[in-house]
Amino acid sequence: MTSPPRFAIHDMRSIDAARRRRSRHWDFRFVMAVLLLYGCLGVAFFAVEWMHTVPDNKPPTAQELRDWSTARGLHPVVRPLALEPPGSGPAEGR
Repeated sequence: MTSPPRFAIHDMRSIDAARRRRSRHWDFRFVMAVLLLYGCLGVAFFAVEWMHTVPDNKPPTAQELRDWSTARGLHPVVRPLALEPPGSGPAEGR
């Protein structure tokens, strides 16, 4: 009399399913690693760009201070590329 086979078909199916699960897990880890790498590169790029935009040591202009105090613009340290024309804001004495 022969002995039953050591692995039945359902055992092979469970082995294949486990292999597929491990493969999916590896794919997920690979995708997460690539996204993390791209995120770190992006953060480094923007940090370098930010460091290259170091402002000069000139005091802020009245236009910049007025824009900052009225919450219409950026902080005076972060100078915009072009200021508004002088007549576009409220008058100085008001």
